[in-house]
Amino acid sequence: MNPLFDTANARAFTHEKKNVPAGRKAKPLFMCPYCGRRLTLTSWGNAYRCGQAAISNIAGCKTIHVDKKLLESTVLSCTRTMAGRVSAEAGRKKKEEAKTTVIEEKIRMLEAEEKRLSSRKLRLYEDYRSDRMTKEQYRREYDNTAGRISEIEKAIPELRDEAARIREQVLHMKEREAELEGLLALESFDKDKLLTVIESVLVYSEERIEIIWKMDDGFFREAAGEKEVSALQ
Repeated sequence: MNPLFDTANARAFTHEKKNVPAGRKAKPLFMCPYCGRRLTLTSWGNAYRCGQAAISNIAGCKTIHVDKKLLESTVLSCTRTMAGRVSAEAGRKKKEEAKTTVIEEKIRMLEAEEKRLSSRKLRLYEDYRSDRMTKEQYRREYDNTAGRISEIEKAIPELRDEAARIREQVLHMKEREAELEGLLALESFDKDKLLTVIESVLVYSEERIEIIWKMDDGFFREAAGEKEVSALQ
């Protein structure tokens, strides 16, 4: 039997860990999509069911009965797959660090050009006052020079912002490497570690679950995509 798990809304990862205040129960991972309550293990401990099925009076709650090993192994597999995808994207982003050198060189060239053009504006005026060029020539040359200076003044801040964005992303990726490596190496179900990247898992049946990934990180949301379907062997 190969049940199909539809894990939609695969969005993003976060390294933030939620601290559980003293006296409060730990955050649940598996949730009932019908009543919004946590799933609990059966008395035999081999399957998850809706803990409110007997009192919620919601028909859907009573249908949830999913094999424990099947559910846990699927969520673990999906998490490793997502971590691998994000890790690969992170590696690609880190390579972009080399672009900052090119950007910085371009900024230096533009700054030098701007300085030359500013001096040229002064010389144009001197040439005009000395009758070395007509008024029309002066205006045309001055407008062209001033226009180019305006373009440079706009381009330099944009390039600086791009370089800063790349550096920030690379630093972000380097900080996440240990977390990603830990998730990729995860061989057994570990609820606490999974909760660092998963908000909750909505369990509809043995043929469908929905994983809600934590999404406070725009880059990871890009890498994760919108939907992933996984089949168990």
